[in-house]
Amino acid sequence: MPSLVDGKANELFEKVKSIHELAESFDKRSGPLMQEGRRSLLDISLAAQKVTRKFDPLVSPAAAAPPPPRKPNQKRQ
Repeated sequence: MPSLVDGKANELFEKVKSIHELAESFDKRSGPLMQEGRRSLLDISLAAQKVTRKFDPLVSPAAAAPPPPRKPNQKRQ
């Protein structure tokens, strides 16, 4: 005959397992979205730097920080 403690342990195990599966599912679905968001922010940053260099005579191209390197598989759209 199972004890009350065994029933609570099984219930806890099932809840933890469910949360783990939910987290894995979220990670798989959100990864590409986050990567695209990072690329978009990088493109916006580069565009803002170009505008600043073009319209602000006090900012010299040499003074502006170089853009961060892109990963080899990243392409501009």
